[in-house]
Amino acid sequence: MEPPAGFPEVPGGGCGVLEQKETPGGLQDQPCGKETPPGMAGLCRSHYTEYLVRLVNAAGLDPSPLYTPAELAAAAERHLRGGKPPQLPGETQGDYEQRLRDALAREAPVRPRPPPPKPPLV
Repeated sequence: MEPPAGFPEVPGGGCGVLEQKETPGGLQDQPCGKETPPGMAGLCRSHYTEYLVRLVNAAGLDPSPLYTPAELAAAAERHLRGGKPPQLPGETQGDYEQRLRDALAREAPVRPRPPPPKPPLV
């Protein structure tokens, strides 16, 4: 939640993640500079989200228990071989959602992914 030790501070504040920005002199690497809310490790909202997604992917955490019904349906449609199965007659909404989660876990399990390689130091 706090910036790591040695995290470079941006002159004038803001997010320090380097981005390619178009300038009159062409593309240049410059700090993002967006506002850094408290508790986001010195990152703007979008870079903090990217950071969390990297951690979730590296650990192989399954986000489906946190999905809304619409997100769960979209994930099932996208990842299940036959698309999203229909809700069975008499099946409660909760049972249907659990069946979708189980099918996703079986057919599209979340596995730990190694982080992308770091660029070589020049």
